[in-house]
Amino acid sequence: MTAVPSPLPPGCFCRSAEGAKTAPVTVPVEAARIRAFCAAIGETAPVHTDEAAARAAGHPGLLAPPTFAQTLENLAETALAAQGSPGLLALLKADFARILHGQESYSLHAPIHAGDAITVQHEITGFRYTPRARIDTAHSVTRFTSHRGLCTKVTRTLIHRLPA
Repeated sequence: MTAVPSPLPPGCFCRSAEGAKTAPVTVPVEAARIRAFCAAIGETAPVHTDEAAARAAGHPGLLAPPTFAQTLENLAETALAAQGSPGLLALLKADFARILHGQESYSLHAPIHAGDAITVQHEITGFRYTPRARIDTAHSVTRFTSHRGLCTKVTRTLIHRLPA
């Protein structure tokens, strides 16, 4: 393993953010947003777009597609900004001119339905500096919970391209 230089080169993520969590934010799941999301991604399954079909399939309302959690995350980030609280990228001190999407994975635990209130919270779980590649990575977990408990967990890696 490569030793991490001290201090880190310019452009690295803020290491003091490791272990930090954003304030939890609760956002409503609206049927109209689910329908708009489905239209955008080409999802046509009736449980996602037709209230009667969703209820006939045993759901209390429209069933959100798994990646709808990203819409909820965006709403939560907007709410955090409105409250004057830092979001994930602010905690990391991310530079938008240098940030790249690394990878993300979704772990599904319970369905999300129209009418739910989902609480969203980010946690910064670690960093990795790779000097030969001139990149710095930040690792985070975002949890989406409802009255049923954990619904979705998104594990993400973000990359900062460092200056030459």
